[in-house]
Amino acid sequence: MASSGRQSSEAEAEAARQWGAEGIGLLRTEFLFAATSTLPDEDEQRKRYVQVFRAFKGHDSKRSRSPVVVRTLDAGADKPLPALNSIIGPVVEANPALGQRGIRISLAHQGLLEEQLRALLLAAAETETELHLMFPMITTVEELRMAKEIVERVYEQLRQRQVTLPSFLTRVPVGIMVEVPAAVAMAPELAEIADFFSIGANDLLQYTLACDRTNASTAYLYNPMQPAVLRLISQIATAGRRAGKPVAVCGEIASDVRLAPVLIGLGVDELSMTPTTLPKVRAVLLLRSSQELQDLAQKVLQAKTVAEVEQVCSEF
Repeated sequence: MASSGRQSSEAEAEAARQWGAEGIGLLRTEFLFAATSTLPDEDEQRKRYVQVFRAFKGHDSKRSRSPVVVRTLDAGADKPLPALNSIIGPVVEANPALGQRGIRISLAHQGLLEEQLRALLLAAAETETELHLMFPMITTVEELRMAKEIVERVYEQLRQRQVTLPSFLTRVPVGIMVEVPAAVAMAPELAEIADFFSIGANDLLQYTLACDRTNASTAYLYNPMQPAVLRLISQIATAGRRAGKPVAVCGEIASDVRLAPVLIGLGVDELSMTPTTLPKVRAVLLLRSSQELQDLAQKVLQAKTVAEVEQVCSEF
């Protein structure tokens, strides 16, 4: 099991290093577009990514090639970013959770994604960072194919500029956030194309239970111990294992000391969490053998209710 941090700024990247993260499992990139009304160009983005990559690596030579998983722009009506208004305008939708967001915006405005990818590759080359790219809100095989075609187009653009990338960046791993049940259903097919999966547990819970996580009237449904969600995570882990593709989990569930052992027992390879929670989760996992974690996971998969999952976890 690998443990990694979730970051969205230079300060958080440095904190991940200080708390012993083995990599950055989720680097959000919205921070570049949130604090300004002016769209940052390629060079501005490159400079900020360089700062984040260097903040994580510090002066530790052992981190010279620690993996950094970067999620491409994850915008939408529920995540308004002023800098994008000049390109996509203010996004106003009756149901933003089901609208134009994540990879859907990037595919609709491909120049925006191309610029971001060029900046990331150049920053990774400058800092010798092992870059992994991750696309949010992938729902279909077609979306992933289109996104990977854009990655290849960006490589060609850099070649035309006569940019020479180091060998470890000539084909960066490309993965997806698994956040919707449709992606779970197609996980075996998506695993043929993606290099890795990262489960966005918060959104997967929201979409699976059809409950708004900010709505108090449906708060009783929004519980990471929902058996349906844990069974979906098991399906994703199985698809990843069969295809030889690593599976990570991001979200509050990854730092829950009751559920972290369940996730590893289900076959999840990596947990991505806020840096300060890394030590306590590691401590809990080190107390148990792999077989014990697998036995726990099998008991959880037999549970029919949240209460039953809670009981199994409390008795572990």
